[in-house]
Amino acid sequence: MNAILLPLGSLPPLVGLAAVSLLAAIGILLAVRATSDQAALVAARRSLRACVYELRLYRDDLSTIGRIVVEGVRLNLSALRLAVVPTLWLIVPFALVASQLQSIYGYTGIGVGEPAVVTVRFKNAAPTGGERPRLLISPAGLRVETPAVWIPTLREAAWRITADRPGRYEATVVYGDEFAVKQVTVSGAAVARSPIRGSGIVSQLLHPSEPSLPAKSAIESIAVSYQQGSVAAFGQQVHWSVAFFGMSFVFALALRRRFGVTL
Repeated sequence: MNAILLPLGSLPPLVGLAAVSLLAAIGILLAVRATSDQAALVAARRSLRACVYELRLYRDDLSTIGRIVVEGVRLNLSALRLAVVPTLWLIVPFALVASQLQSIYGYTGIGVGEPAVVTVRFKNAAPTGGERPRLLISPAGLRVETPAVWIPTLREAAWRITADRPGRYEATVVYGDEFAVKQVTVSGAAVARSPIRGSGIVSQLLHPSEPSLPAKSAIESIAVSYQQGSVAAFGQQVHWSVAFFGMSFVFALALRRRFGVTL
């Protein structure tokens, strides 16, 4: 995904989303053509159109209208049933694509001079005494401005950081013999960002830009307070998913006949 979007990083986000939406639409059409009963779907669509014509012809006959409505409901349910199989095939690929797009378009980078917060959550009770962690920034360009602020009830420690210049930095949490690194992106470009580096497969699927923390780590997660992002589409600021799924649907409709697919 990053390889596809990398050349488009300097362009407006809508351009990158349009490219991915076009690929997604092609994937949808290929999946529908390969996994659905197209002949049955075409027959159901034709029968639905016939029901619409009948409603116009017999609009004064209540008993006939009732029969047509019942038949229309049955045909719609049949069409939905035929759509279940390709939908199941598409759920996993689309979930993976969505997690990647969320990391790229779902958050805004930290601006130069703009404060942000790095929060570390521990698996067990917050450490005390000499075991308290430190936050190190490397290389220079990103500063830790406060000592750790402890929230014992949440098992969390937090630091405020500020960027002096754009870049991709590594914030290292030092806790005893353990070193845990969290990437911090100071950039307005469309690049992958991970607000949370956690542990486990669910965290990895939700935030794929960084590897999970080791299972034996005392740290449950490291978070950076990125703000929610949006994209400019048709004069509006919208969530990336609105633009992506909307364009994917339009592209799929526009290309369906070329691929010989009924949706």
